[in-house]
Amino acid sequence: MLPHTVEIGSADAVADALSFVPCRIPRPRTSDLGQPLTEWWMLRRLLQRYPDDLPFDFPLVIEKGERPDFLIKHNDMIYNLEATEATSHLDQHAWATTDRTKPHLVSEFGGRAEGGMGGNQPERLVIADVLRAIRRKRKLSRDLSPQCLNLLIYVNSEPGFLLDIEYFAATVEGYWPLLDVSCKNYGDIFTILGKSCWLDIRGNKARIIRAIVSSPK
Repeated sequence: MLPHTVEIGSADAVADALSFVPCRIPRPRTSDLGQPLTEWWMLRRLLQRYPDDLPFDFPLVIEKGERPDFLIKHNDMIYNLEATEATSHLDQHAWATTDRTKPHLVSEFGGRAEGGMGGNQPERLVIADVLRAIRRKRKLSRDLSPQCLNLLIYVNSEPGFLLDIEYFAATVEGYWPLLDVSCKNYGDIFTILGKSCWLDIRGNKARIIRAIVSSPK
């Protein structure tokens, strides 16, 4: 059984407090614990790697819910957070039917990267996946009104693996007109990009934040 409530006294205590969460994204996720454990994994990654850029401070009391996935209590305030993935059924189907214990090139898995990708195609597909993830949560966002829904999005796709982070960081502002339309009526939107950084969409801006590399994986 996963805990319903977790108390975390400081950023240094995240690993111990969330020791029930695996270091890598849980697979398979077809069990009863699969999806909730994945949501805890996403939150652990955010808390461990980006403690200086969070909109709330430690100590925290985290309650696991359903809609939204988490209620984070700090300084007599409650911060809601909904976790979701930015992906494609084509990529997920290709991964599910491929023996990933054997070495492959990403383009050999099938899915949208089959045969490779060129130019800015990975960046454009990642943005499209993120937009779909944001739009999926519109009903929940309306249900929470007048509160603003905060999103934690994990890019879990083949274009995400092929993403050139340096290029994306230099060009992400160019995608803001697309993101701005979909982000209205939301609070914070954190998008995890690979192991090293995340896309922060907040207050009419989008920026790349680097991970604290000394944090545990």
